[in-house]
Amino acid sequence: MTRDLRSLAGAAALLTLVVLCTSMTACAARNAVPNRSANEWPAYGRDALGSRFSPLSEINRDNVGRLTVAWTYHTGEPLPTAQRKRSLEVTPIVFNGVMYISTPLGKVMALDPVTGAEKWKFDAHVDASTRFGDFTNRGVSAWRDRIYLATTDARLIVLHASNGTPIQSFGNAGTG
Repeated sequence: MTRDLRSLAGAAALLTLVVLCTSMTACAARNAVPNRSANEWPAYGRDALGSRFSPLSEINRDNVGRLTVAWTYHTGEPLPTAQRKRSLEVTPIVFNGVMYISTPLGKVMALDPVTGAEKWKFDAHVDASTRFGDFTNRGVSAWRDRIYLATTDARLIVLHASNGTPIQSFGNAGTG
């Protein structure tokens, strides 16, 4: 009898977990901002579920070997030193036709994804002399008309996607 109750309790717990996971996935998909275009990559994994899949087909196995550099952009970050290692491991996002990148020192840049021209730049003024465990920034996030930056000095900054100014109604004048 006890074994049957344990099996039943285990099955109920498993069913509850499956229902919870399914509900969370459905909520994430329902609340996601829909991709406006196949050209968009608005989040680290492209979409709210992190699919990391692009439906674009212009670049394929037949022509990938013929790709050339379209443009380059220099962030202005100081080069790493033996004492101060940092790395640019950002995943650029493309949101509403604009590419956004960030740097370990808290700079965010909005770029034209076709030409590389800078639209705006924001500087969070991260102190480069402060010691951090992992002096890396892997990118920003976008939601509706806002860009979210988590800095290496533990701040969350929310910016207007259109011009890079802080959202004054968030935290302390855009910083939380």
